[in-house]
Amino acid sequence: MSSEFHTNFKPYVPKKGEAYMSPKQLEHFRKILNQLKTELSMTTAQYSYVVSAFLISYAVMQPVCGYIIDRVGLKKGFAFLAAAWSAANMLHALAGSWTDLVLFRMLLGGAEAALVPAGMKAICSSGS
Repeated sequence: MSSEFHTNFKPYVPKKGEAYMSPKQLEHFRKILNQLKTELSMTTAQYSYVVSAFLISYAVMQPVCGYIIDRVGLKKGFAFLAAAWSAANMLHALAGSWTDLVLFRMLLGGAEAALVPAGMKAICSSGS
């Protein structure tokens, strides 16, 4: 095992106003884009609304999720938001139109936004 430090590693730092979306999610969405366009009669512009709904709600809801976690506690807050995330994921199967998909992606982004504040609080409070 080498103890050599890799100096070419560059961490990803989001720019101002930029939200994070899992590369796996984008990859999966790209793979089913043609199917979505066919089954939900979506245009490329409508697809961009679906992706934007997730990103905007994720960015807007991070402080709200942080507030919820601070008010009710890490375990209860994260459990509630994890259940909301699971429900939002399951709702995607019920999407009958691109507007439904926008709503469900918005719910998913809002619930998934809990990961950052919950993770930070878990790390910061684990040492004390």
